[in-house]
Amino acid sequence: MDDRKTKRKTLDMKRSRISNVEISLLCLLFLVTAIALKTSRETGDREKRVNVAAESSPSPRNSTSLECPDQVRPRQPIQTITGNSGILRPETSKSAPNYLPNELILKLGPGATNIDELAFSLRAQVTGRIDTLDAYRLQFADAADASAAREQLAAHTEVDSVDSNYAISLPPAGEMVTSTSESSARLPIRPGDSGGKLVVGLIDTAVQIQSSGLDESFFLPSISLAGESRVNPDSLRHGTSMAETILQGLSAVEAGQGDTSVRILSVDVYGDSDATTSFQVAEGIVKAIEKGATIINLSLGTDRDSSLLRQVIEDAHAQGIIFFAAAGNEPVTAATYPAAYSEVVAVTATDDQGNIATYANYGDFVDVGAPGTVVVSYNGNSYLVTGTSASTAMVSGAAAGLGEKTRSPASKIEEAVRKSLRLD
Repeated sequence: MDDRKTKRKTLDMKRSRISNVEISLLCLLFLVTAIALKTSRETGDREKRVNVAAESSPSPRNSTSLECPDQVRPRQPIQTITGNSGILRPETSKSAPNYLPNELILKLGPGATNIDELAFSLRAQVTGRIDTLDAYRLQFADAADASAAREQLAAHTEVDSVDSNYAISLPPAGEMVTSTSESSARLPIRPGDSGGKLVVGLIDTAVQIQSSGLDESFFLPSISLAGESRVNPDSLRHGTSMAETILQGLSAVEAGQGDTSVRILSVDVYGDSDATTSFQVAEGIVKAIEKGATIINLSLGTDRDSSLLRQVIEDAHAQGIIFFAAAGNEPVTAATYPAAYSEVVAVTATDDQGNIATYANYGDFVDVGAPGTVVVSYNGNSYLVTGTSASTAMVSGAAAGLGEKTRSPASKIEEAVRKSLRLD
C-alpha cells in the first residue's frame, strides 16, 4: 500500500511539473502577443512601408484562437512574398547554386588513414576539422579537382561519407525605425549567480555587446570559427539582434523573477562574410555543446540537406540537447534545413493577429509559431527585426526561461513547447 501511495505521489508531482510548464507557456503567448502588438503600434506607417504589417484583407487561412494549450491554426498558401529570407529557394538554386563547388566534406571511418596524408594525395587542403567526429572540410583548386576527388573517395574503403559543403546566407539584421536616447534593451531581468547556469548556444554572427546596451554578464566568452569579425561597429549584425530577442523571450517567462542564471554563448560562424557553410554550423554546434550549451538557436537555414549537420544534430538531441531553427521567410512548403530535421523544433513566424505571417514558410515540417516582428536597440537607435529568425530566438529564450523556472528535463521542455505553440 505504501509503495502505491509513493508511486501515486511521484506521478502527481510529475504531472504538476508539466502543468507548470504549460501554464508558463500560456502566459508567454499573451506576453509575446503583447510584444507584437506594441511593435505594430510603435512602427505604424513605417512598418507598413517595410511590408511587415499584417494584411488588412481576410486571410485565406484560418485565424488563430487561444486555447489551453494555445494553438495557431494553419492557413491556405499565400502567394505574395513580403520579406527577404536569407534562404535560397529551391527553384532559384540552379541559377545561384548554394554549395561551394571546390569543397567537399569528408567523414572517415574508425581507424582510417591520416587525413592530412589523404588530402595531400587528393591535392586538397584541410581547412576545417571536427576531430571528435572524424569529419573534415577539404578545399580544392577548382571544381574539377573536387569532382575528381569525389569519384576517388567513393571507392575508398576508409571513407564513411562524402558530401558537398552548402552555403548558408545571412538573414537581415533589422531595419532602423527610430532614433532614441533611451535604450529599449532594458530588460525586466538581470544576470544573477551563474552557478548551475543554463546555456543557450547562439550559432550566428558575433554579438556586438557594447553597442547593444545589453549587460555583458548575460554572455559567456564567445567562440569564433570564421576569423576575427571586423565589421562596421555602427552597423547592427544579425547575431546581436538575435541575442536581444533571446533575452526578450527569456524575460517574457521570467518577468518578476529578478535574477536569472541563463547565459548566452555566442558562436560566430560568419565572421565578416554574409554567408557561412553547413560545415561551420555543424562545427559551431559541437563547440557550443562542449562549452555547456543545452539549447541551440539556429536562426538560419538552407534548402540543402547536409549529412554532417544532420548527424551532429541527431547525436546531440539523443544526449538531451534542444534545437530551435528558423523555418524560412518565403511562403512556400519546401523544406528548410536544419529546421526540417525531426530532432529540431521548426519555428515559423506569426503576425500581430496571431496568423502565420504572409512571408513565412508553412510546410509540413513546421512545428510551432511565434511573433516574427520584434524591436531591438543598437547604438541608441531602434531596429525592426522581421522574420522566422526572430521567432526562433524568441522561442529559444522562452524555452531557456522555462528550463530554469521549472527545472524540468530537456525532453519535457521540448514537448511542452511543441504542444503549446504548435500549428494545427
